[in-house]
Amino acid sequence: MGMSMENLEKVIGFINEQAANECREIVESARDEAVRIRAGYHREEQDEYWKAVNAGTKEMEQRRKSLDDLAAEEANKQIGALHDEMCNEAMMLAVSMFAELPKAEQKAVMKNNGVKAGVSAEEFVLGFKDELSEGIVATLFE
Repeated sequence: MGMSMENLEKVIGFINEQAANECREIVESARDEAVRIRAGYHREEQDEYWKAVNAGTKEMEQRRKSLDDLAAEEANKQIGALHDEMCNEAMMLAVSMFAELPKAEQKAVMKNNGVKAGVSAEEFVLGFKDELSEGIVATLFE
């Protein structure tokens, strides 16, 4: 007919054990889910971190390249200016050396280079600024 107290306690114990097991499973599942979610957040944080690092690296590379380009451009300007200065100095030295030659030798060199009489030593030498002839170089720098 009725359940004995002992059987009732067994049923209640079984129900309690089932409920405790279900609670444990729920807690473990929730803990696993929390770990998975935290891992996902950690992955997202890592992804964001590396995106920021890569973007920063690219920006620094672009800045470095820009600075390298500016430095190269400035160096090329300075080299060009120095080259021009050296060419001018060389031409003025050639003018000075040519002017110091005896007049007869000046006239002979000019004639050999197809220059008419009446041209000054400076005009003659500077007229060959882009390329001094071998005859002029040989005459000046023997």
